[in-house]
Amino acid sequence: MAESDARAAVNFLLRTTRDKAGLESLELPGAGGEAPVTDFDALPDAHKNAVEGAAAKLDRPEQMTPSEHFALEAIIIPDRRPAILIADDDYRVTHRDWLHLNDPAVRALITPAIPAIGRLELPDRHDIPYGGTAFLVGPGLLMTNRHVAELFVDGAGRGLSFRPGASAAMNFVEEAARQVPQRYRITSVVLIHPYWDMALLKVADVPFAPLTLSAADPEGPEDEIVVIGYPAFNPRFSRAIQDQVFGGVYDVKRLQPGHRLPRRAVDSFGKSVNASTHDASTLGGNSGSAVVSVRTGQVVGLHFGGAYLDTNYAVPARDLALDAQLVDAGLSFAVPRPAPSGGAWDGWWQGVETPAVVAAPVKPAVAAPAPVATSAGRATASITIPLTITVSLGDLTTPAVTPESVTLERAVMPWHDGDYANRRGYDPDFLGFPIPLPVASDPASLARMSDGATAIPYTHFSIAMHAGRRLALFTASNLRRDPPARGSGDGRDDLGGLGVGDTERWFPDPRLRGIEQLPDRFFTQDRGAFDKGHLVRRADVVWGETVDERRRANGDTFHVTNCSPQVAGFNRQHGTDNWGDLENAVFRQATTQRLTIFAGPVLADDDPPFRGVDDTGPVTVAIPRAFWKVIVAPDGAGIGAYGFLLEQDLTGVATEALRFDAHWRRSMIDLATLEKRIGRLTFPDILHDADRGGTSAAYAIAAAAGIAA
Repeated sequence: MAESDARAAVNFLLRTTRDKAGLESLELPGAGGEAPVTDFDALPDAHKNAVEGAAAKLDRPEQMTPSEHFALEAIIIPDRRPAILIADDDYRVTHRDWLHLNDPAVRALITPAIPAIGRLELPDRHDIPYGGTAFLVGPGLLMTNRHVAELFVDGAGRGLSFRPGASAAMNFVEEAARQVPQRYRITSVVLIHPYWDMALLKVADVPFAPLTLSAADPEGPEDEIVVIGYPAFNPRFSRAIQDQVFGGVYDVKRLQPGHRLPRRAVDSFGKSVNASTHDASTLGGNSGSAVVSVRTGQVVGLHFGGAYLDTNYAVPARDLALDAQLVDAGLSFAVPRPAPSGGAWDGWWQGVETPAVVAAPVKPAVAAPAPVATSAGRATASITIPLTITVSLGDLTTPAVTPESVTLERAVMPWHDGDYANRRGYDPDFLGFPIPLPVASDPASLARMSDGATAIPYTHFSIAMHAGRRLALFTASNLRRDPPARGSGDGRDDLGGLGVGDTERWFPDPRLRGIEQLPDRFFTQDRGAFDKGHLVRRADVVWGETVDERRRANGDTFHVTNCSPQVAGFNRQHGTDNWGDLENAVFRQATTQRLTIFAGPVLADDDPPFRGVDDTGPVTVAIPRAFWKVIVAPDGAGIGAYGFLLEQDLTGVATEALRFDAHWRRSMIDLATLEKRIGRLTFPDILHDADRGGTSAAYAIAAAAGIAA
């Protein structure tokens, strides 16, 4: 436990309780994160001791043990800031600190807002259940965060359109006990604000009344607010603490009370903004939630983010009222037409009045442009699109260039089977010996499918994902080299259905949450820092008795779960195939045409961070400095296991460098040492027993592959 974390927890406690009465005097949250439990003596002794220990060390947080720190977070924080389930557009508070929210006069201010707040859903995305929260702010007008809208639109300003193939809709219900299938289509993007993390969308045929936005100066600090939205589980934080607050129920509408706090500066889209703050219990799905004043029932802010054990941030509604662009758009402010105060945001709007982005290619029905100049049998023409482009038509005696002859470069998803029921994954008996999967030291760190499984099955391989790092912890694959299994004429593009000039666009696994895997956008918007390299090599698992089986395996390797940020040259450097050479050398020692392979990144706590973007906005990702592989093959003594480590030197590399100039160092390593280096998993005993590290076979393989033994 870091001293800074413990001190942050104590500071949060003091802010929310305004006293130092001790932890043992506070109520404990019930299953829903809202019903208090007052029988302190009924706690298990170990838990009770941790509570009492933390209470005794409020003045000395650096001396708290991990269990005392957990008691401080998991008991105090949920107890002071509950997350109340909404049912039938209403709520009932049982928490003693917030019983006054049940008062009819207060309820009359809050409940009218509930129907106008909903989940922003993405029908064409299967990797995330929804994008965030949004709420009505005018006739047919929705407000949400810019970073939520960026899931389906790029840029800032007016006149923007959806990305090709994208769509969005609103679900205004999705309660814990009530799901209504009706969705309202979002028809267009009205604007993306160039300064604030705010977007305005157009929604069709919504029968609910819009909310009223406050145009007044912000209320004083400590005024009560409620955040209404859809909190989603965040794998970056403790599951136990989140479950304490939210009772294990996520993605449904909740009312989350707290206090409004003084403004603070925070980074947002490359600038420092003077945001409102509050201390309600919020999670990622709350992005775009309405911050509603308990005193007036008006929206005082648009929630856009927060820092654990510190504060949450919101766009102040009062500042939006000073923007003439938003007033003209028709937002429902508390006064008929607030004075824009000289156009507070005019400077930010200059230069972002972008023309409409075409959502899909359209073939215009226009006459061919007339030649405007000729020279030596060549002609040029000018076309206004609205840009003026001068196009050389080439030698007039040569055949005309047709659209069919032009090679277009596209990022295309390779063909893949969307029916995941037929995936069998890694076969532990593939070599005739039972070789189970490695075991994670912290199973709770792994991403889980809906059935609770952590080994994600694909065709001829499986992957276990570290949810917090959004990268694979390990992969396990089966490789066949015998000619009948490899097929013939199965080229990479043929199996993937790619055309000339196409490049592969990797895609998420719909069986996992989007926040548990890095999207293709992280790699395409990384300023050229990384290659998209396979952890499970495509060539290793593309085998099978039929073309369909080989096509399925080929497509499966392009899931983003199989991709790790690898600096340029990881897969091939100076004509050397880093992993392929090792496998070839092992094959020369093997007695069959089969291998079993385990591989993954070394996820170290001090890996250097890289600031990039994902599908929700800016993100910082720790970049692995090393990768490992264990190749298992039958040999004359049964099976042999060979461990390898591939390291890169990132010393002095800036987190925003355009390219990592890494120098790879390959070495053979015994499994006991490799296991300690990885630090997050345990190899099965059969592999330790078969470890060939330090043997003559290992030296032969190292020499053949040109690496250090």
